[in-house]
Amino acid sequence: MAYPKIIQLFLRVGQATTIVPHLIMTAEARKSQATGRCPGCDRTVFKFGGEPLHVDRVEYFKWPIIPSSYRCRLCGFAWNVFIWADTPETDAPENIEFGRSEEPIGEDRRLIDNSCNSTSTSRKLTFSREWARSVKLDIAHSTRSGAEVNLGKKESGILKVQVEQTLKRVYSVSDEKREICAEEINFEVAGYTKLEIKIAWKKIWQHGIVRSQVGDSAYEVPYQVAVGLTFDQEHVEEKRA
Repeated sequence: MAYPKIIQLFLRVGQATTIVPHLIMTAEARKSQATGRCPGCDRTVFKFGGEPLHVDRVEYFKWPIIPSSYRCRLCGFAWNVFIWADTPETDAPENIEFGRSEEPIGEDRRLIDNSCNSTSTSRKLTFSREWARSVKLDIAHSTRSGAEVNLGKKESGILKVQVEQTLKRVYSVSDEKREICAEEINFEVAGYTKLEIKIAWKKIWQHGIVRSQVGDSAYEVPYQVAVGLTFDQEHVEEKRA
């Protein structure tokens, strides 16, 4: 994949002459040029040959045919095509994990009635629950240099997009994808006994912060990501009198 021919020509001319000697292509632009994918969500946003498919040209240099940045319509991520050679590129957001917590999300129960038989019986049951990975951000408690800050609407929006893209990439979060957690349990029920199996499902949340740059400021945004399911198992027996 490559950018449209006019941009390729612009780059070749710029590299070979002194017309624009201080313009260089950003790391994000190099990635999207090589793969046709958005540097944020990694989905295809350019057609074969470099024509835009799911991106908008955001800004232009003084030459109206040369876009200076693109924005992905699928995830909102925006990236510069060119920067001046003496402009440092913004560091990628940094993910820092803390601990994990568990959240109860419901129970499944099964009753096996062997109260009319004198002999024991063996059973096998499968318990399952559908769930989805998800991201929760606490933008309101974002910090800068260790102190909480009141973010404007623009800064909050930029931070939200940057942090969500980072977490979705790290933890493979997809709005369309749902998963099934299934567990097979083998057990034995004694004679003249009722046995109730209780499965208490719990969602596992990963906690942490993402350090992200907006303009000249670095912010730390607290987050939670649902990364898995677990369960507690309980057996309750009732013997016939």
